[in-house]
Amino acid sequence: MTSDTMADACKNANDLHAAAITDRDALLHTIFDNISECVKVFDKQGNFLAINRAGLAMIEVDSFDEVQGQSALSFVAPQYHAAMKSINSQVLKGHSGRAEYEVIGRKGGRRFVESQSVPLSDTSGEIKGILSITRDMTPARDAEIAIRHSHERLHRMVEELPAGAIAIEGEAVFFNRAIEEILGYSSDEIATLDDWFSLLYRERSDEVRQLYEADKLDGFPGRREIEVHCKSGEIKTVEFAGYVDHEGEIWVLHDVTERKNAEEAVKLRERQLSTLMGNLPGAAYRCLNDQDWTMEFISDGCEQVCGYSANEIIDGSPTWTELMHPDDRERIWNEVQTNLTKRRSFQFVYRIHHRSGEERFVWEQGQGVFASDGRLEAIEGFMTDITELEQTKQQLVQSERLAAMGKMLSALAHESRNALQRIQSGVEMLKFEFDEASESYEDLRRIAGAREDLQRLYDEMRSFAAPMNLQISDCNLAGIWKKAWSHLEPAWKSREVRLTENTSDADLTIPVDSFRLEQVFRNLLENSLAACGDPVHIEIECVNSDIDGESGVCVLLRDNGPGLTEEQKNRIFEAFFTTKHKGSGLGMAIAKRIVEAHCGTIEVHNSSSGGAEFLLKIPRAKP
Repeated sequence: MTSDTMADACKNANDLHAAAITDRDALLHTIFDNISECVKVFDKQGNFLAINRAGLAMIEVDSFDEVQGQSALSFVAPQYHAAMKSINSQVLKGHSGRAEYEVIGRKGGRRFVESQSVPLSDTSGEIKGILSITRDMTPARDAEIAIRHSHERLHRMVEELPAGAIAIEGEAVFFNRAIEEILGYSSDEIATLDDWFSLLYRERSDEVRQLYEADKLDGFPGRREIEVHCKSGEIKTVEFAGYVDHEGEIWVLHDVTERKNAEEAVKLRERQLSTLMGNLPGAAYRCLNDQDWTMEFISDGCEQVCGYSANEIIDGSPTWTELMHPDDRERIWNEVQTNLTKRRSFQFVYRIHHRSGEERFVWEQGQGVFASDGRLEAIEGFMTDITELEQTKQQLVQSERLAAMGKMLSALAHESRNALQRIQSGVEMLKFEFDEASESYEDLRRIAGAREDLQRLYDEMRSFAAPMNLQISDCNLAGIWKKAWSHLEPAWKSREVRLTENTSDADLTIPVDSFRLEQVFRNLLENSLAACGDPVHIEIECVNSDIDGESGVCVLLRDNGPGLTEEQKNRIFEAFFTTKHKGSGLGMAIAKRIVEAHCGTIEVHNSSSGGAEFLLKIPRAKP
């Protein structure tokens, strides 16, 4: 190896190392900036060296430039300054530290947070600063306070507000202190049944009195909930139960107002949750860890993902495994089991068979739900359809491949052009040396044909790989396919061939690239001529059409050939797939690219008569 070669190798290695470092730094920066918790880096004096977006949101500033070099204590409530300084001092001595304190944002917002701090050292081990990860504990603290208040309220209800007891003797009413606390009326204010009904039910007093008399005759069957007007004007819901004995009646009242309000709150949360689930761009689920991925729950969004309703999936008609592409089932099972064993969340992309028959791509993320004893109870997660994203990614990959292929073919064609021209010149010169009836002359003709085949292959490959730059003008579609048909005259002139055109009242003037579209029709017509035995009948039908809400034209080209096999229909637009002995396999792939460049579509089917038919849909809007 020469010194220059070694230098080049070293340079390449350095370049690769630098690129790897750059990629790593970019990845670390992305993780740092997008982590949901506040991450901060301080120097030894406690001044900001770095903070991520979550941290900026916590201290209510828009950019790091506003706080760079500023003391972090300026965002800490004063009563916590001494404790924070003490913890930072410990961290700078090589210890980790934990603190709970109040953050005051620049806009006045207050948050209770918890921070975990560790020292930051350079490669020599010298401590250069502090790394701190801070979690917002405000929701948890507020929830804890709310729970504590709820427990205190429940305690008062149990200890101080026992069930109200009412005794009825004739028309006289007697009740305990609990009733006074529930209703606000004293025993002097409600001394008789008339007082009871008139004060508690007001305009409904006569109606409720009649219901009471009827229930009394039946022995007060069951419990009922009723609304009563309290002295304060508040309307409360109480649960009533009555008992009749030989001395009179006993009523028991429980104040269930809060329970009713709680029930309404639960219903509201359920409605909100249902609305949230219904508007998710995918489906939340809970399933068993079995080979069928048996669904215990799946939201209605599953119909957007797979075409089946939630009830059908839960009933196992079909199971989720049956929807998954067979080639992906084992991979997904193994990945899930590996992550469950390590108690990690998982995410992956796989294919499913949609109810419509389409193959769709699904992104899924989930994790195991474990009981306190470590037993796996279920798997919970979320899935969404990313078919369009996956197709876009594949198109980008294909574009990159085509660009690389185009460069390679350009170089190859350039180097080969002179050789092909020399072959052509040599063949033309040698033709003068031999009689046309001789075997040598026939060999020259075959050499010339081989050169033309090679030249055509180069041209097709360059056409396939080259960028699709359209030259759009208003053209007549019939004129384009007729021109393509005339260029194919050597292929059909000596055969029994009939071309039928049915354009009805269709407006055939449309903005297209006539040269490119002629390539499409030429490929379709050439394929039909090659596939059909005599007599050949090719039919072209053209109609105005609505294409995704836009005006357009549909062109149907069918022949009377043997039709296409399932493999041929599935692969006919793949590059390099061909059923011809001399075909390059690029003609239909090029045709598809041209049609899609016009924002149109091309489909292939077998006609009812058995031949192949191609359906082109081309919008009138300029691509």
